[in-house]
Amino acid sequence: MNELQLSLPSHNPFSETEFWGRHKELVAISRYLLSEAARCCAIIGEDTFGKTTLLQYLSNAQEMLVVEHPELNGSLMQLKEKFVFVYLNCAGYGDEVADMKNLASARFWWDLYNAAWEKLQGGKSPRLTKPKAHADVDQEYIDTALEIRWELEDLVQNHSCKIAFVLDNFEGVARLPLRDSEWLRSMARVCTYVVASRDLLYLYYHPSNWSTPSPLWNLFGDPIYLNLPTIEDVDRFLNRACDKVRIDNSAWKLSDVEYIRKMAGRHPALLRIACASMFEYRLQESRMLAGKQSLDDETYLDYSIDNSAGPICMQLWQGLARPELRSELRGTDKQQEAAPSLSLHQRALLDIAKGPTGTKEALILPKLEAYEKQKILFDLERRDLIEYKEVWHVFSEAMRRFVLKQEPASASTTVLSQDLAGRQRDIPGLTHQEKKVYDYLKAHRGELCPREDIKWAVWQSNEPTNSALQKIIERIREKIELDPDNPRYLIAIRGKGYILRED
Repeated sequence: MNELQLSLPSHNPFSETEFWGRHKELVAISRYLLSEAARCCAIIGEDTFGKTTLLQYLSNAQEMLVVEHPELNGSLMQLKEKFVFVYLNCAGYGDEVADMKNLASARFWWDLYNAAWEKLQGGKSPRLTKPKAHADVDQEYIDTALEIRWELEDLVQNHSCKIAFVLDNFEGVARLPLRDSEWLRSMARVCTYVVASRDLLYLYYHPSNWSTPSPLWNLFGDPIYLNLPTIEDVDRFLNRACDKVRIDNSAWKLSDVEYIRKMAGRHPALLRIACASMFEYRLQESRMLAGKQSLDDETYLDYSIDNSAGPICMQLWQGLARPELRSELRGTDKQQEAAPSLSLHQRALLDIAKGPTGTKEALILPKLEAYEKQKILFDLERRDLIEYKEVWHVFSEAMRRFVLKQEPASASTTVLSQDLAGRQRDIPGLTHQEKKVYDYLKAHRGELCPREDIKWAVWQSNEPTNSALQKIIERIREKIELDPDNPRYLIAIRGKGYILRED
């Protein structure tokens, strides 16, 4: 059987992320911001569900029109007239080790100030300069952050339009020193906030840490939950997709569109990946194989989509083990306990994935009490990771197949060997970023993980340099290896990537 090289060439009409749907969410955001006194709003949703695409669309005044829902355009035009939207991706600010938090704080305020300056002052150079790293000057970082914060407030207060700060991946801000959230709250008298997060904001703040009675998250009203797009929105997207491929002298059969639906479900990123793979497959089929290749076994497309969807599925899978999903605050004693090899949410999803056409409720977490099982199924359904149609189903075939692959890697304990097991009980806590890299390596243990695959799976945007990734690897080694200078478990393959060994 010949192999097709399924990549995303520059001419592929699905190689770029596009905004579509989200009518309900735009209505809710408009209602918050256009109320008599503009209110802050929080958008809560799983990673990869399109929070970033929505916020970037909201922040781009030139594109803020909705052809699919023209009745929304009046509200969006009002938003364009009344607000200047300043977007900042906050991922990573809270991932530094403890002694670098103050530098991260100063850089957060600089990035926010610089983004606002570019929007409000155009081509002028900002008055302040970006803070640089120095040794043993924590108070200098704090003073610098405060100076930038005051300068930012003056900049916002003196502008004719209202300013809405659009803070993506708000988790990064919540993990900075508490004073940063307090400063943001005090600034709310001259601006408003639209933030996106994976969990409800209060879960990122331990109430015992608050020195004031009203924490930042009390500024926000009822959250706007970002679920998967509606079936109607998906239909419109696929209709437009069929129009796009006709322009490129290709055409999809009805069975092709149904295959895309089955593989991707209603997930926007998976739909784009499935469309991109189908487009290139049909294009190469017509050019290289003269129409002789059949899709009967779907082998080519299965491989292409599974490979491209892996990082997205990994993020969703790892998200089911986070403490916030269990409504546990970060920093609590519960969080310090050794985590099981699979969380209850992961086990439930695995049980559902095992069913060839879905799973009856009795077969999901059979040892669990009924009320506990219902809570977990409710969590998974609210996040659109499962759907109920007479029986439970994983939301897409690509995700179902990915979940099935996690059982061999996770059915045993999380340790790699008996030798490492004895060490792992004494491992100091990994930082948030270290844990995400380590979890990715664990899920692929025994496999070569290229640097670019690791960076894309963990960061997706604002990817670190290879040297920055190497420093994270070195810090992980210090916590899992008996001799970090001569690693036994976490091995670097020169010029290629890293392997976390199984033995």
